[in-house]
Amino acid sequence: MKKFLKLFVTIIFLSLITGCADEKIELKDDFNVKISFNNKCDSNNIDYYYNDDNKIFINCINNITLYDEKNTYELIESIKSDSKYYDLFYSKIKEEYKYISSMYDGGTSIYEDETGNITIALCNTMNGNKNIYIGLEKIDQDKYNKVCSN
Repeated sequence: MKKFLKLFVTIIFLSLITGCADEKIELKDDFNVKISFNNKCDSNNIDYYYNDDNKIFINCINNITLYDEKNTYELIESIKSDSKYYDLFYSKIKEEYKYISSMYDGGTSIYEDETGNITIALCNTMNGNKNIYIGLEKIDQDKYNKVCSN
C-alpha cells in the first residue's frame, strides 16, 4: 500500500510540473497577435490544424502567439482549450491586418501584415467554410482551392 501511495504521489507531482494538467486559457478580448515566420522553409509544405468545424493552414510560420498584458498563449493551444479563440482570432485579423482583396466567392478576404511579408486568407464561402491560411506565400488559385474549396 505504501508503494502504491508513493507511486501515485509521484505521478501527480510529475504531471503538475510537466504541464500535463489542463491550463485554462484566459485572455482579455483586446488581446494582441504575433506571428513569427521562417524565411528558409519549403513553401510547398503546408501544415494544418483544426477544431470541430474549421482548419488553419500554416505555411512557413514558426509560431502564432495570442497575448495580453498578463498572459501569452499559442494560437493552436488556445483553440484546443476553447473554440471561441478561433472566432476571436478570425475577427482580430479583420480588425488589425491590412485588407488586400476578395476572392471570387464573394466572402473570402485576403489580408497582409504591415510589412507585406505575411498573407492571411479568411475563407467565408457560401457552403460555410471559414478556414484560415497564414503564410509567406501569396495565396494563388491552387492554395485557395486547397484552403477554401473543401
